[in-house]
Amino acid sequence: SSAYKQSAVVVTNAIQNIGYLQSNPSELVVGSISQQQTTTSNYPFGKQVRDNINGTLSVGVSISILNYLQVRNNVKKQVVDISNADLNEEQVKITLRKTLEQVYTNAENSRAQYNAAAEEVKANKAAYDIAVVKYDEGKAIASDLILQKNAYIKSLFDLLQAKYSMFFNDKILGYYTGKPIVF
Repeated sequence: SSAYKQSAVVVTNAIQNIGYLQSNPSELVVGSISQQQTTTSNYPFGKQVRDNINGTLSVGVSISILNYLQVRNNVKKQVVDISNADLNEEQVKITLRKTLEQVYTNAENSRAQYNAAAEEVKANKAAYDIAVVKYDEGKAIASDLILQKNAYIKSLFDLLQAKYSMFFNDKILGYYTGKPIVF
């Protein structure tokens, strides 16, 4: 720019009297004092160009045939990338379907387990009631009664465990089908 100013800094050293000795005030102490002076001047555009010119020359050549091959390869690469994305999407869909089917199977199995445990409780309750009647009439011993009671209690425990398993699997199935989880 022709508005640019060139700055020059001129430093001058001069020997000057800087004071007197404290022990002998009649003796002078001299020293070198530096003084800095900045001057600015116009810096014409032509001189700026001459001062900053570099000795480099470059030539660029673009061959469109090679560029075509690069573009063609990039297009083919993008087609392959699109195919990979489609395959990944299909894999995700298959994985989701597999997960949903497994969750559904788990829910159905836990429901069947609960129903079987409920039937087992009914059967063990009936067997325990019969064992109590037999024991009261003296036709069974205490150990038989205790064994029937333990079997009944175990079936109650199995029923409770199956109930919570069914509840849990139903909540998971509801989550995957879009129902909110509410307890």
